[in-house]
This record gives sequence, structure tokens and C-alpha cells, in this order.
Amino acid sequence: MPEKEGIEIIRSMRQELPDLKIIAMSGAFGGGFLKAAKRLGANSTLAKPVTAEQLIAAVRSILG
Repeated sequence: MPEKEGIEIIRSMRQELPDLKIIAMSGAFGGGFLKAAKRLGANSTLAKPVTAEQLIAAVRSILG
């Protein structure tokens, strides 16, 4: 998914479903888009490559 679309999707989903839990993942530009994703409402961000353990920890963290 192109990063711009991903950022736009996060913004749109956050507005439409404010309680939705969002984990953004990116490997582009050294994870630079992850800062924007966090500012736009991602609950958690992960830099690719992502291990299964990292993903599970992020899911557990946001589901609390």
C-alpha cells in the first residue's frame, strides 16, 4: 500500500470509527511515515520487518 494512502486511511478511519484500534506498519524511509501515522491516530506503530512477537505485543498493548 502506498504510504500516502495508508496515512489517509488512518485519518479517515479515526474520524469514522474513533474507538477503532489501529496498528500502522511501514518500512519506507526508515519508518518516517510512522511518526505521521501516530499523529493521525494510530494506536501503535511498527517498523518493518515485523516479527510475530512484535505484532502480538502491539495487539496486546492496544487491547489492554
